[in-house]
Amino acid sequence: AADDIFALRQKHRDGRKQIAEALTAETIDRAKIESLRAEQMKLAESATKRLSDAAVDAVEVLTPAQREAL
Repeated sequence: AADDIFALRQKHRDGRKQIAEALTAETIDRAKIESLRAEQMKLAESATKRLSDAAVDAVEVLTPAQREAL
């Protein structure tokens, strides 16, 4: 899970850089900025899903008493 999240984090950083570049370009391209924003939202959805899946994977191997102790 950590490797997956790290890869998504790097894509997020790259996307933020692209958005910053698009916002400071000589000509503002609203469609491009919207596309980059939408991609950032997809990355966020992927990251939260992966984290949720990892948490479920972890607790599935615990007994009910162990889960309660968390």
